[in-house]
Amino acid sequence: EFESIFSTLLPKLDTLDYVDHRHILVYGRTGSGKTTLLKTMVTLLVEYYGRDNCNIVYVKREEPWDWFYFMDSRPVQILILDDASFVKVSRDLASLYTDIRHQLEDKGVKRGVVFTIVAGHRLHAIDMAFRMFADMFCVLSTPFNQWDYAIVSKMYGIQKHIEELRKLDRRKMEYGGARTRFLVWLSDETYIVDYTPRPFNVDRVVKELRKMKVEQEIQEKEVTFWDILDRILTLLIVYGAIGVVLGSILLIVLGMLWTWLFYI
Repeated sequence: EFESIFSTLLPKLDTLDYVDHRHILVYGRTGSGKTTLLKTMVTLLVEYYGRDNCNIVYVKREEPWDWFYFMDSRPVQILILDDASFVKVSRDLASLYTDIRHQLEDKGVKRGVVFTIVAGHRLHAIDMAFRMFADMFCVLSTPFNQWDYAIVSKMYGIQKHIEELRKLDRRKMEYGGARTRFLVWLSDETYIVDYTPRPFNVDRVVKELRKMKVEQEIQEKEVTFWDILDRILTLLIVYGAIGVVLGSILLIVLGMLWTWLFYI
């Protein structure tokens, strides 16, 4: 069962004395069930650590700056990037990602874990920062291009399981429905696992985060009496300084002119 294998990836908070980072990569062609699996992972994490301990940030088809914008002081951060094949990652974001557990430490967390879960339908198009050094790699369908095949077979050494994936693909084509069997690479071991989809309501979380972001932006744009007073004082100081400089220059010019006229 996928649940039992997945649980081996989850450290207990009371045994940690630092902030850990666990990275999960999910690959499969369109319609293979990547998003359903992502949401099921969130369900398992919330059940294991408790909802109050978990902060969930879901991003789709865009650079996951919101990971860092909404990261809070809870000990478990569940940061998701769906459809990562469409995302071009900037150097600044890649640098932040490699240092992500220290980002949580900066929030005052001394023991915790950051889970980053990235999914895409073209493995070679997922940025190197997200597809390297995965702690768990889930393959939901047979690689459908030579570049993805090379990564799956050479990087993770699971080419001997490709035929099993083809059988699963044929079974899905014949019977349809959600995929409940797929391949998992974990700690240099490869498994064909079964699982029961139990997707977490990520859409509600997304709405809450968007609402929070809008409220924060409104607060940042609100102008108080003290803001106005501060701006007026700043303008007075700036223009006062400019006036002093111009006045000094004018006095010097007048003095030179007076001296010239007096001697003439």
